[in-house]
Amino acid sequence: MKELDEQFHVTKKDADEIIARFHDEMRRGLRGGESSLKMIPAYIGNPSGHEKGSFIGVDLGGTNLRVFVVDLDGAGKYKTKMHQVSMAKSGEYNYTKDVSREEFFDFIVGQVTGFLVNEGYSLNEPYNLGFTFSFPAEQRGIDSGRLIKWTKEWAVPGVEGEDVVKLLQEGFVRNGKNKIKVTAMINDTVATELMLAYKEEHCGMALIYGTGTNMCVLLPTEQVVKLSGYSLKNIILNAESGGFDKLPRNYFDEELDRQCGTKGQVLEKMVSGKYLGELAREVFAKLVDERKLFSGKYGNIFSKVNAVNTIQMSKIEADKSGGLENVEKILRDMNINDSSMQDRKLVQDACAIVSTRSAKIIAIKISAFVKWLDPELREEHTVAVDGSIYENYYGIKNRVNDMLSEILGEKANGKVRLELAKDASGIGAAIAAAIV
Repeated sequence: MKELDEQFHVTKKDADEIIARFHDEMRRGLRGGESSLKMIPAYIGNPSGHEKGSFIGVDLGGTNLRVFVVDLDGAGKYKTKMHQVSMAKSGEYNYTKDVSREEFFDFIVGQVTGFLVNEGYSLNEPYNLGFTFSFPAEQRGIDSGRLIKWTKEWAVPGVEGEDVVKLLQEGFVRNGKNKIKVTAMINDTVATELMLAYKEEHCGMALIYGTGTNMCVLLPTEQVVKLSGYSLKNIILNAESGGFDKLPRNYFDEELDRQCGTKGQVLEKMVSGKYLGELAREVFAKLVDERKLFSGKYGNIFSKVNAVNTIQMSKIEADKSGGLENVEKILRDMNINDSSMQDRKLVQDACAIVSTRSAKIIAIKISAFVKWLDPELREEHTVAVDGSIYENYYGIKNRVNDMLSEILGEKANGKVRLELAKDASGIGAAIAAAIV
């Protein structure tokens, strides 16, 4: 275990070196140079908290379409209603593949207008709509976004290379719903910041820590050297931080790259829910191969991609029973029926080593932004957080906070606060429309 821990261990000295490299990449990204931190302008700043009225948020993710109506009261508070529909119904019409471009956007329009009517909102009134679009897009302003490439197995024809804001607006016009205006397009990380910043004045950062990971930060516009003609004092930058590649990698990171067949997204592969199970599987496979786990048996199980998932890891770590009975049950579900107590303890410790490195790297990423904004830590900083790992993984919040204290010192406990922001993608989109 000592040998394994050394491969995943992250010290305070390591953190300081990584933060210095993170800042170098930020500088390059802000200048528009070659960088693993893209620092993409979101063309919007934080809300004042005084925005008021009813606004629509549409969140188009990989699986679901969610429509929100958000009533802002102008005092940093809001009420919201939400409607959700699957975009890929098994055995039924598949809205992501079996439709034309017009049918696809007409479907979204129908879900929005139908929900408004059902909730008692008049379609004769004007509404501004914000659009959270979770696919790679190039933005030249807050009200436009050109789809670069469909991901997540989507394949609606005729959309790649086109402005999706324009296409959605054309859908409303085509259906006679001219009073609904699509005025803002953002991604899920920016939406997370906007949602919390509406009610929390110290929020200047947001973190996604779930299946994937990303961060955004509010910076003075004058720091964004590559941006010209933007009039507001401050602007949110989408760092695309999952791509940060100035991190020390070990054997298991290299093996993960080889197994999944894709390079890049170095930081994301070390921390996110999509990959933590795979890293644990690689660890188990090596321990089995060296006859240190399960007496060298079950190598065939751990040779299969996705044999271990992040939910299982969390449950394994959470088991505090004397005989690690829950760990034994999970192993039995994997057709490992003769684990010893030593095997189960080794499996639990290995999961903890992998997930603890994840938490530490997340804390390093947060600390890098805090130190950029406020090197002496004189101000309060609230980080809006969304994502299943942060919300649900056993013990992960404490490990992130422990590493923040180690990096930033004890004063971080009162100055840097992480706050969960649920349903942020839709509510933040509506707040973006309100700001515009």
